[in-house]
Amino acid sequence: MAFVTVKPAARSRYTARAPFNDLGQVFNSLRAAAPTAPVFRPAVNVMEHERQFTLQVAAPGLERKDFELSVEKGVLQIVAQRDASTAEGCTLHRQGFGAYQLKRSFRLGKEIDEANITAVYEQGILTVSLPKTAAAQPKPARKIAIG
Repeated sequence: MAFVTVKPAARSRYTARAPFNDLGQVFNSLRAAAPTAPVFRPAVNVMEHERQFTLQVAAPGLERKDFELSVEKGVLQIVAQRDASTAEGCTLHRQGFGAYQLKRSFRLGKEIDEANITAVYEQGILTVSLPKTAAAQPKPARKIAIG
């Protein structure tokens, strides 16, 4: 479906061709080829604690099963997809929101223990805990004896 419709100007042998008509047709063809579900980049909070980092991803309206988290080559990938469905026998007159895809990637540093990453989804917020490795955690103060 094209969002912008451009009608070519009526031309005769005496009128010049309108340059924006061709540009409008290019945009219409690009929109028609675009995927049906737009890709959404949600807001993210990144917090550092003594023993871990925490990511909070704002993703309302989704369910736990909609998410897919993966770690590959030091990159955390968060992907979710929401499908739009209408009730049977219902006619949709206007759609303000619908299907979309959510994608965010985060490059993890060497101080992250990738094997122990956990995630929880509650009340529209995906919370990902990224524990620090033992080497990256703070060391307690110690006294040094003078010899």
